[in-house]
Formats: sequence, structure tokens, C-alpha cells
Amino acid sequence: TLVELDARLLHDFVAGMEKYIFTGNVKVLDASQQLGRLSLLGPQALTLLQKVTDAPLENLVEPFRHGLRGIGKAAVRIFRQDLTGEPGYELIVPRDQLVTLWQILQEAGNGHDDAETGLHLRAIGWSAFNTARIEAGTPLFGIDLTDHYLPMETGPWYARAVSATKGCYIGQEIVARMHAHKTVARMLVGLQVESPKLPLAGTEIFDGTQQVGIITSSTMSPMLGAVPIALGYVKKAYAVAGKTVEVLAEGGRAPALVKDLPLWRR
Repeated sequence: TLVELDARLLHDFVAGMEKYIFTGNVKVLDASQQLGRLSLLGPQALTLLQKVTDAPLENLVEPFRHGLRGIGKAAVRIFRQDLTGEPGYELIVPRDQLVTLWQILQEAGNGHDDAETGLHLRAIGWSAFNTARIEAGTPLFGIDLTDHYLPMETGPWYARAVSATKGCYIGQEIVARMHAHKTVARMLVGLQVESPKLPLAGTEIFDGTQQVGIITSSTMSPMLGAVPIALGYVKKAYAVAGKTVEVLAEGGRAPALVKDLPLWRR
């Protein structure tokens, strides 16, 4: 079983898994020094992949499907993961093949606009990715999804991570009860700030003097006209599109509108 997760979560994950191994012949191995990952994001991601491999990609059209494909001399494990509101493909390869794989993709994407396919491949940084994923309403584990929040409070992401029909797992009773009664105390929502001031992660959301939630991620959204947007949790009564709240931003309060996710739909 290959578990894909951010490197910053690796130590706690391995320690947590090892704690529950009793008599089974099971080992948890850290493969981060042997394997590396590239992410292809954007409407032409599949077109680019089809240029570099003859292997069938039809079973990757739905999110979370995966398969092993050959690109160059490397065996590449590919899975679909749409984090930015556009199709996204994660490519996992032996670490010594990462540079070669990038060069193959860069050559196929020409490094400039391709008049025939419309391909344009370039590297992006954390800031661009983070902006796009917040616009798409995508929470990140360890940032927007932590052990402070229950699965059903994450809205549509709950169904991705939790099965309501199988067990047993730690916390199943609570999850099953909340699923059966459809009851949550708070919900993950989008926020659009009615001010040029940007709220920071960890700051409070208010209704008058009452704290009703907390910001978990924020960014300036170019696709919405360079306005501040955020993801955060609010009490259930405030998880209604169009509801007005206040956020702490740059030393003062600013009004914000609760928005359905995604904040901007591609």
C-alpha cells in the first residue's frame, strides 16, 4: 500500500501507524528518499501526458483512479487529484528519475505556447498553487483539516475520506452517529472579504462581539478581481451563503460574505 502525503506529516503518520501494529507481519517504511513526485495541473494536463506515453490513460479520467505508466525509461505511478479546480495528475517516480521526467514533460510542453495543442508548461511555486486551491475550495490536511475538526464538518470532503458503511476504525461511533443524524456544530466555508485587507490563518471570525469561527487559509484572489478570500470554519447557523460576518484583518475588522465552495469555479 502506497500512502501519499506531505513530507511535513511523515513522522507523525509513521509513528501513529506503528503504534497500532501488534502481531501482524506489517512494516511501515519511509520511501521519501527513494520516491519523488511531480504535479501536473491545468486543463491541458491530460493532453501533455498523452504526448509522453503510449499507455492508456482512460481509467484516470475520474478523480482518485491510479495506474502505472511508462514515461521515458521510468515507471511512473499516476493518479488523478483535482486540487486547483482544474484536472490534476500526480506523478510518482524513483527520485533519481525526477529531473529526467521534468525534462521530458518540459520538452513535450515545448516550454512555450504550442499553437497546435495550446500547451504551455511552466513551473509554479507554492504561492500560485495555494491561491488556486483556495479559490477552488480545496482544504489541505494539516492546515484546514486537523484533529481539531470532525470529518463531517469538512462538507463535501467528508465523503472522500470516510466510509459510512465499513469499520472498524478509531472514532467510528462518533462519525456514524453524526452521519446518521446529519448534525454538525460547524462547517468549512469560503469567505470573500469586503475590504482590501487580508485576514491571516488562525484569526477569529465574529458576529458582533460573539466569535463564530476561525480562518484556516487565506489569499488574494486574482480570478475574483484581486479580492481577499479565505477558508474557515463557522458555526452551523452561519454556514449559509450570503451570511455577513466580520474577520480580523491587518489590525482591524472587515466585513466578509460566507460563500459556497468553490469560491471561483473554473
